[in-house]
Amino acid sequence: MLQYSHMQELLITYKPYLLGLHLIGVVIGFGGALVADMLFFKFLKDYKISKMESQVLRYVSETVWVGIIVLMISGLALFAIDPVGLMNAAKFQAKIAIFLVIIINGLVLHFSIQPTLRTINFRDKHKHKKGELSRYRKRAFASGAISLSSWLSIFVLASLPRSQPYSFVTLIGVYLLVVVIAIISALVLENLLQRQGSQS
Repeated sequence: MLQYSHMQELLITYKPYLLGLHLIGVVIGFGGALVADMLFFKFLKDYKISKMESQVLRYVSETVWVGIIVLMISGLALFAIDPVGLMNAAKFQAKIAIFLVIIINGLVLHFSIQPTLRTINFRDKHKHKKGELSRYRKRAFASGAISLSSWLSIFVLASLPRSQPYSFVTLIGVYLLVVVIAIISALVLENLLQRQGSQS
C-alpha cells in the first residue's frame, strides 16, 4: 500500500507530462487514421489499389497503432492517479468504450481488410465470385469510416473537461450517431465509385 501511494505521488508529479503524452497519442492516432483515409481515396482515382499503394497504406496504418500504444500507456498511468474518480466519470467511460471499438476495428483492418486491399478493384470483376468484390469494398469503406469517426470522437472527448455535463448514454449516443452517418456516407461514396468505375 505504501509503495502504491508512493507511485501515485510520483505520477501526480508528472501528470502534466502524462496528459501531454496522452494528447500526443490521440493526435498520432487521429492523424494516422485521417492520412490513411485520404491516401485510400487518392489511390482510388484509378479505381484500384496497387501493390505499392497497399504497402503505403499499411505503413501509415502502423502509425495508428503507435497512437494506440501511447494512449494505453499514458492512459493507464493517468488512471492509476485517480482510479475511483475516473471510473465514475462519464467522459472516461465513453473514451474507454470508443477506445475498445478502435482496437477491435484496428484488428479487423489489419488482419482481415488490409490483406484484401489489392482486390478492391472497380473494374476487373472476372477473377472474383459474384458479389465478392462488392463485399470487400463495402467492408473496407465501412471499417475506414468507423476508424476515422472513432478517433475524431476520442479527440473531441479528450478536449472536454472531466466535469462536462453529459452522461455516458448521451456521449455514446452521439458517438453512435456519428459512426452511423460516417458509415452511410462511406457506402454511398463506394457505390458512386463503383458506378464510375464500371462506366470508365
